[in-house]
Amino acid sequence: MHDGKTGGPCPNCGGQLVARYCADCGQRTAELRPALHELLHEALHELSHVDGKLIHTVRLLLAQPGALTKEFLEGKRARSVSPVRLYLLCSVLFFGIVSMLPTSNLHVSVSRGDAQIQRAAEKINRDPEILAHALTIAFPKAMFLLMPLFGLIVHAFYYRTERLYVPHLYFAVHYHAFAFLVLSLFEATRPLHWRWAAIRGS
Repeated sequence: MHDGKTGGPCPNCGGQLVARYCADCGQRTAELRPALHELLHEALHELSHVDGKLIHTVRLLLAQPGALTKEFLEGKRARSVSPVRLYLLCSVLFFGIVSMLPTSNLHVSVSRGDAQIQRAAEKINRDPEILAHALTIAFPKAMFLLMPLFGLIVHAFYYRTERLYVPHLYFAVHYHAFAFLVLSLFEATRPLHWRWAAIRGS
């Protein structure tokens, strides 16, 4: 029986182990029946690894979304969360925050526009559930469908720099993740906005 140490076949696929990883499936070796201290060490390692990747990814995403895409395309992928996973995390965070907001706080303000837009805004303000439904159901689908289109637009403008479409699509994924993260921060701090407005108005 494999003891989880280096040497011997991989317990997952039977492939050849190189150092502490399988050369075929990439699984990291570990004790098959770990003691308590080994379990705690493994948990700490995984937690710090994920946190480190997440901190690095979020820092670059907020400061330089393009640099995050550049790192990914250069093959520096081990220290960052993958683009698709990052997009899913940021979108779930945003829509989770929106779903917890009271619908009575949702309001549409239109300063300019034709009569039809004004009537639509008034209808939404009378029934905020319309906007809540749009934000939680329709908006995620629209953003997901618009992302490839945004990638095509970027590709059209920067075709000479990068002729392939997929790198531009990766930038679109990072850009949309950036937008969701910024919107999440804005919505999460909305109570502070109301409090600041109340203080200024008093």
